[in-house]
Amino acid sequence: MTKRSVTLFVLFIVALVGIWCIPAESANSKKQTQGQPQSTLRPQIIHSLKVMRTKPLRELKPIRKLQGETGKEIENRVMPKAFASAAKRITQPAIPLRNAPVTNKMPDTFIDFEGTDNLCGCLPPDTNGDVGPNHYVQVVNEHIQVFDKTGTSLLGPETIATLWQGFGGGCENDGFGDPIALYDHLADRWLISQFAFPPGSNHQCVAISVTGDPTGSYFLYDFNLGQLVNDYPHFGVWPDGYYMTDNQFNGNSWAGAGVYAFERSKMLTGDPAQIVYFDLFTVDQNFGGMLPNDLDGPAPDVGTPATFAEVDDDSVFGTDRISLWQFHVDWNNTANSTFGISGEPNIHLDTDPFDWNMCNFNRDCIPQPNTSQGLDAITDRLMHRLQYRNINGVAYLVGNHTVDVDGNDHAGVDWFQLKNDGSGWVINNQGIYAPDSDNRWMGSAAMDSAGNIAIGFSVSSSNTFPSIRYTGRLASDPAGQMSQGENSIIEGTGSQTSFFARWGDYSGLVVDNTIGANGGIDCDFWYTTEYLQQTSDADWKTHVGAFSFAPSACGGPHGDIHGKVTDNSTTDPIVGATVKVSPGGFATTTDAGGNYHFTLGVGNYDITASKYGYIPKTNSGVAVTDGGDTPSDFALDLAPHVTVSGTVTDGSGHGWPLYARIDITGYPGGPVFTNPSDGTYSVDLLQSTDYTMNVNAISSGYTTGTRDINETNATATEDFQLTITQACNAPGYASTGSGVSENFDSGSQPTGWTVIDNEGNNDVWTFTDPESQPNNTGGSGLFAVINSDFYGDGQSQDTELRSPVHDFSGQASVHLTFDTDFRYFGFPPEVGDVDVSNDGGANWTNVVRYQNGSTRGPHHEDIDISTIAGNQSNVMVRFHYYNATFEWWWQIDNVEIGVQCGPVTGGLIVGNVYDANTPGLGINGATVTSNNNPSDTTTTVSTPLDDNLDEGFFILFSSTTGNKKYTASKNLYGNDQHNVNVQADQVTLATFNLDAGKIVPSPNPLEATVDLGTTQTPTLTLDNQGAAAVDYELQEGKGNTNLPQGSKIGAPRKRIPGSYSPYFLNTKKKQTKADAERKADTDQAQENGTPLPDAPPWTSIHDYPISIMDNSCADIDEKIYCVGGYDGNNNLNSGYVYDPSSDTWSGIASMTGIREKPVVASIDGKLYVTGGWDNNGNPDGTLEIYDPSSDSWSTGATNPTPRAASSGVNLDGKFYVIGGCPTGFSCGATDTMVYDPSADTWTAVADFPELTSWTSCGAISGQIFCGGGVSDNG
Repeated sequence: MTKRSVTLFVLFIVALVGIWCIPAESANSKKQTQGQPQSTLRPQIIHSLKVMRTKPLRELKPIRKLQGETGKEIENRVMPKAFASAAKRITQPAIPLRNAPVTNKMPDTFIDFEGTDNLCGCLPPDTNGDVGPNHYVQVVNEHIQVFDKTGTSLLGPETIATLWQGFGGGCENDGFGDPIALYDHLADRWLISQFAFPPGSNHQCVAISVTGDPTGSYFLYDFNLGQLVNDYPHFGVWPDGYYMTDNQFNGNSWAGAGVYAFERSKMLTGDPAQIVYFDLFTVDQNFGGMLPNDLDGPAPDVGTPATFAEVDDDSVFGTDRISLWQFHVDWNNTANSTFGISGEPNIHLDTDPFDWNMCNFNRDCIPQPNTSQGLDAITDRLMHRLQYRNINGVAYLVGNHTVDVDGNDHAGVDWFQLKNDGSGWVINNQGIYAPDSDNRWMGSAAMDSAGNIAIGFSVSSSNTFPSIRYTGRLASDPAGQMSQGENSIIEGTGSQTSFFARWGDYSGLVVDNTIGANGGIDCDFWYTTEYLQQTSDADWKTHVGAFSFAPSACGGPHGDIHGKVTDNSTTDPIVGATVKVSPGGFATTTDAGGNYHFTLGVGNYDITASKYGYIPKTNSGVAVTDGGDTPSDFALDLAPHVTVSGTVTDGSGHGWPLYARIDITGYPGGPVFTNPSDGTYSVDLLQSTDYTMNVNAISSGYTTGTRDINETNATATEDFQLTITQACNAPGYASTGSGVSENFDSGSQPTGWTVIDNEGNNDVWTFTDPESQPNNTGGSGLFAVINSDFYGDGQSQDTELRSPVHDFSGQASVHLTFDTDFRYFGFPPEVGDVDVSNDGGANWTNVVRYQNGSTRGPHHEDIDISTIAGNQSNVMVRFHYYNATFEWWWQIDNVEIGVQCGPVTGGLIVGNVYDANTPGLGINGATVTSNNNPSDTTTTVSTPLDDNLDEGFFILFSSTTGNKKYTASKNLYGNDQHNVNVQADQVTLATFNLDAGKIVPSPNPLEATVDLGTTQTPTLTLDNQGAAAVDYELQEGKGNTNLPQGSKIGAPRKRIPGSYSPYFLNTKKKQTKADAERKADTDQAQENGTPLPDAPPWTSIHDYPISIMDNSCADIDEKIYCVGGYDGNNNLNSGYVYDPSSDTWSGIASMTGIREKPVVASIDGKLYVTGGWDNNGNPDGTLEIYDPSSDSWSTGATNPTPRAASSGVNLDGKFYVIGGCPTGFSCGATDTMVYDPSADTWTAVADFPELTSWTSCGAISGQIFCGGGVSDNG
């Protein structure tokens, strides 16, 4: 199939479903089908962006407030092959299924308990969890909770982001869900992961517990996966790696399957790690919805590759099939890693017939009671997990997916068991479970150590509320049958009415590898998913249940091994020692008393105990007898230590000491920091052990110092001199030479630069981003690009971008630096060359070549071209792209040639800024500035990982030397200024203490008992115990006000029959049922003669200039100002003013923000606007202020509690904002916020007595009166 035919196929899909315009990154999309010539699929390597060890999770405070239900959707993008399947649905032969109920023999749960509820205000929950020796860990979107095995909560629910506090970047600030929790039983560790989407990139955030305690410390990893969205990431544990799959998208355009191997051995020790990644889009764009195997039970033979699986309907590849890939990863030489056969499956297995088309893949599918709203079936992929287990040398894979069992959109669970006895994978067992007319879907399947299989799933129909159930089969049961019947974990009592229809997106069935409730090992199943207790938009709950088959079905002879690990010289217990078992590969860690325990099958085992700093020891041939308990103790000897010390200094001219972070590969103690004043450090390591030291200055602009060490003496010295980067942004350095520098921000060909068209077809380098791609290079703004994809099918490119000629006579050192994003396609194999000439372009020397694979941005190149360009007078550089026909692109930005950087006269000041009222309390965000040269300024920062350095730390380069005055300041504090004697090329210490007021109220709290209708006047005394004067204002605030029983709030409520949706209208999707019902109610009212707002006694005025609803208005100087709203298609930022004297409307300047139903008030001749929904249904907290005298907008402090459809009131010159809708799909709030224009501050005051939105309020005689309103509750 040619690319042109692929493009036509894509356009056919567009015409059919009207959603998936482009399954790639432009209209000129690419696909390579099976049977085409294949290039060798090459691995790409992604290094961890950042690594950090946390404090124990149980000691961390949640960094985000737990929220109530708000209806936010966590997006799960549908793969285009699903829509293609809907278009070419194939009539299936009879499908074998469990089509009649059987006598229920499924065991009851031995424990079940409630999990985490909808605290994220989102859907779906993505519920899953795993079980360890002592804990059950559950994750849902944005939250984590840890239980003991009796169901008692030990931690949480807390936001997953709590793990990442102090880490910075996208993982701390932009985590977005799709969480996974796995227990790595081979290492006694926990894996917690979710994705994050900071602006411009897509990240996978992975936390690995330091011990087997999931409430303890974690190693945190941030991996930047680049420009493709890593949707629906799923993990599996394997001995040589943590493996992951995702469904890749460029925005909303399909970009194929991604497969990943994470460097498990490094992640278990907290060392920088890497990923081996394969992008399968160019192999076959229909690959997607894969899962990696996840190990239960004994480890496979060393070197066994991980297996990946995908299920596909015959509409995709011609047969109903399961495809299998082997992922061979080589951590010693990652270039040798392979996935499948150049990305194609190693094998595909044709299954019994199935039909995965449920409801033509519309999400509104699975029926529920008492609502016409359906639930998402998600049938285009395997469901979590793909379990791997080895029983007596035979390997098994167990999985499931959802299918239509009878062609009538009747959902059932299609399960399978694959087998490999050494001769290759075959289908050992398969079937479809659908015993009655109810729908069963969103399953999770697993097998215990005896070969019995269980499936947990959701069940629903028009008569059955969404509920949680499970079924199973014994290893001896007839093939293809779930013969043990069905049991329930919990029956739901409500339906989900959100028109997003999202359910799942997955659930989790796992097996406990320890001794279980029935006395067997690896026999207990633990399952979790969602349900509802009452009908609501998305008030989902989760539940956890555990069960096991009878001891006769799963058990076998077993016994215990226990022991204690101690220090041989002191006999003290060693806490956190790792104890491993072979064969089997199981591991655990010692407790506070140095104790450990295993329950194992009968046999002989080698037990090894180890702990960093000690010499490992193995007890061989430890016998486990049936019912026995064998002791096996260890006394470990200390390994010889070495104290490594040294100094980190500047190596580019100043020579001053540097405050630096030292990460040591192989050392589990976390980062080591130098002393900021003298650059010294010291750390205890082990002798005769390989380490790699990576030294990074805390100040930006320095290169990393890297050194491999292996010390054999008791002491050693390792000094580092760090040099500056070509970016020349280190403190105390500036550009000193001219060179060539270009950022391409002008949008046109830069002066002196030349574009060469060797093809003569005008397919050349451009500067206007013709395909509207983001700047992928790591730069900002515009960039230079040769975009082969833009030029399209049949077009070829051979084009050069040449720099101006520059004279480097007298300059021996010349570097070329630039930012780049080279996306490779390879048919034909395009090439990107970076060449240098020293004779004005007559001859060229290649310095970088991009070919045979992508070099994706953000990527920075720093190339020493001194041997070619140094002391030469006619130097130029070219970027040459050729041998390209309908490929992807090459972007470059921020090109610098020979730009020199040198030291500027001055010295460094380091120190802290403290709160004078509280000794040792550092102030972050304070500024320190030179009085002599105010451009020498810096801001204090946090130092969360350096236990030897207080908060409020700063590093300031001072361009003036000698005894000069410096000032520290921060808002709400007094200034502190004093002289600092700065020495050139040295570091000087300085400490500042900022005075502040400290108000102590008495009494605290202030309480009063007030009879209804009376007043009380208690006395409050305020004492300023701080060192600075205080201006204060007393305001009304939230308090505990208990009204007497029987008291009334306002007039009685009157109900008007009908259905009226208060929610966000601009969904860009479809009209909701509530919208249709609201219109029908209005039409009926008109027919019945019910007065509407435009009926008498109202007087007509001139029409609003445009069709509008949900705008907001206020009067200023006898004119009406209206802003925002919804015109039936878009939310607006426009505004108009109505002049009654002339009965005319006129346009005013537009707001910056787009707002549907904002809240407004006029104060002192200005219009104050906040809240209202943006185009995504999110309330905008920005405060915009309109001044009619200048027809201009300004901004004030952001409302910390943004709402839409609030009521706004001007009371005594302050802006009161009452109630509103927290999201686009949930209305009703009690918040009352007050904005004070004189102070530019927001303050929360007493809550409104009930949930409300769309209410109307006004101020009379110093009081606010409100009437009407609506909430989700009525």
